[in-house]
Amino acid sequence: MEASLLPVPDIHLYADAMGAFALEVREKTNAPWCMLPFCHTVEAETLGAKVRYGDRKNGPRVVDYACSTLDDLLTLPDMDFTQGRIAQVLAACRELHRRGETVILEITGPFTLLGGLIDPALLFRFLRKEPEKMEQVFAHLHRNLLAYMQAAQESGVSIISYADPTGGVNIIGPKLAEQMVRSFTLPLLQGMEDRLHPETLVHLCPKTAFALLDTGLAQSTALPVSAQADYAAAVLSARGKCRFVGHGCIKNHKFRSNGLNGLTLL
Repeated sequence: MEASLLPVPDIHLYADAMGAFALEVREKTNAPWCMLPFCHTVEAETLGAKVRYGDRKNGPRVVDYACSTLDDLLTLPDMDFTQGRIAQVLAACRELHRRGETVILEITGPFTLLGGLIDPALLFRFLRKEPEKMEQVFAHLHRNLLAYMQAAQESGVSIISYADPTGGVNIIGPKLAEQMVRSFTLPLLQGMEDRLHPETLVHLCPKTAFALLDTGLAQSTALPVSAQADYAAAVLSARGKCRFVGHGCIKNHKFRSNGLNGLTLL
């Protein structure tokens, strides 16, 4: 199927359409990599959320939460990577890798993921009134996200892009943001260090990187690159030199930079 004729929502549903669209985006933006998926709803859908896939103007969005109580969150199933849309994403990654492409998988952090599973007002209530039980929920997400990353690298993904768009300090506040960095983000990244291949690079969104630095849980080390290199070239040059980078937004790959920040967990 010719990429420019791909219908929506096929690019969100089927591996061949996903791969073709990822290639077209790479070519149109002159990027050195292909990025999948094209939304932040895949993980939530895999755990039971109902998603409307949108059209050429509107992307996928959750239209029916999977959970309405804390017990629902506590009994979430494990992600099944053999069926549904998440299986199609991994299949697209495998095919792009087979064709010699550098493949980036975007992973969604806990607040954005949970915001697709339950009403955010309920989520914040549970965080405030039932923190011990919410720790169990986060432990479940931690384990499943690590399994997803491992499945992705076995499917040819060489860079993991981790972001939690609704989990920034400007949205959830400084106290909860620090709590999440200490109780979820740091253990998740430590799990990545232990379970991902040494050559798999993890790109952290700036909000996550700065939260780690501000709480003293990581330190930043400059990784000099050529003055002519754009951000994409800088990121690619970091593979094999460090596990985590977090200098800027990975989608702003044409940004000119004379360096890159590698992060080391403390």
